[in-house]
Amino acid sequence: MRFRGLMFFPILFLTLFVTSLTAQSLPPADNTAPRQDVSDKDLKVFVEIYKKVQKENEKMQAEMVSMVEDNGMTVERFNEVYQAQMQPDAAADISDKEQAKMQDIMTEIQTAQVAFQEKVAGIIEDNGMTVEKYEAVFMELQQNQELQMKFGEMMQG
Repeated sequence: MRFRGLMFFPILFLTLFVTSLTAQSLPPADNTAPRQDVSDKDLKVFVEIYKKVQKENEKMQAEMVSMVEDNGMTVERFNEVYQAQMQPDAAADISDKEQAKMQDIMTEIQTAQVAFQEKVAGIIEDNGMTVEKYEAVFMELQQNQELQMKFGEMMQG
């Protein structure tokens, strides 16, 4: 199954390797998107799915750290090289060997991401929600403070 936006799965960003996914902030809100009505029932289902996806994110994070380390790089060095590649103007001391390792690691991560996305789609659908509905609830959650409060209460309850 293919995802359209996947903005709600920021697992491949650099921050994955240095922070917990639960501490990451949501992407910036698109204030031009039409508002969605989210029922308490939909929010409850969303929260249950979100909790399961978080657990999968944690597993994926550990797998990705292993991918980096199994390829002979530290997570810290991986982050340095990754940042240098994202900012070509920055002067960076990256060997050809490290470039090759980065390519191998990124290929592994991309393959793992596809499998992860399929697994998450299954979790969403197995819990009675479509991927599109999940994305709509997620987008509304970014824009609606009242919904954010309910979400926070349900996450802790």
